[in-house]
Amino acid sequence: MKTFTTFLNENITQKQLNAIESYADRLFRAVDIDVEFTRHFIDRVNDSRNKKQITQSELIRLFKQTYKKHGKQIPQMGDEAQAQKWAKSQDKVDSAASGEISGV
Repeated sequence: MKTFTTFLNENITQKQLNAIESYADRLFRAVDIDVEFTRHFIDRVNDSRNKKQITQSELIRLFKQTYKKHGKQIPQMGDEAQAQKWAKSQDKVDSAASGEISGV
């Protein structure tokens, strides 16, 4: 059986990231935006340099907050524009994750 600390320090799996990406797609669908995680995004989420492991709930909160604050503005940037959102949570100093969001 895994200890609680081991459970908290595990990497986010590809299956979990797929579920988060599907959630973000549904969220941004209203403004015609397709969210796609790049290989760089996946690598950074699970990077050992992160002071604390990034959690699924942090990523979901990141997309909720981004949609609430910038969702309507991103499509006005044009079809070729890309927006990157850098997550900084509590005492995470380095950029914890970046996600690529591009217009459909």
